[in-house]
Amino acid sequence: MKPIVAVIVAVIVIVVGVGAFFGGTAYGEAQAQNTRAEFFRNRGGGTGAGTAGAPGQNGQNGQGGQFGRPSAFGTMVTVTVDAQTAIQKTVSGTASDLQPGERVTVTSDQTGSSIVARSIQLRPATTQ
Repeated sequence: MKPIVAVIVAVIVIVVGVGAFFGGTAYGEAQAQNTRAEFFRNRGGGTGAGTAGAPGQNGQNGQGGQFGRPSAFGTMVTVTVDAQTAIQKTVSGTASDLQPGERVTVTSDQTGSSIVARSIQLRPATTQ
């Protein structure tokens, strides 16, 4: 009689443990989705998915201003540009543009021990 009681107790413990595991997993996923949705809701955006909207308007004569762009959910997001806003433009370059000691970001492919650069971005020098 005692072995049967022990088996029943073991089965109950296992069932409760498995149920608690899956319940906790579902709860954690729900919390993550809620946190993500709140993050984007507070910033006037969507879920992070979707395509970018049409470009907005620049400030006048480079002195600053505002530009807007519809978010993934159609709400307008407005950004203010002032004299301290850094605006960067990327242009194509050649290997001769690379100088020793320059800061770069490299994206590459590796096959065995061979690493081949696929893109190299020159980075501005840091000011200290």
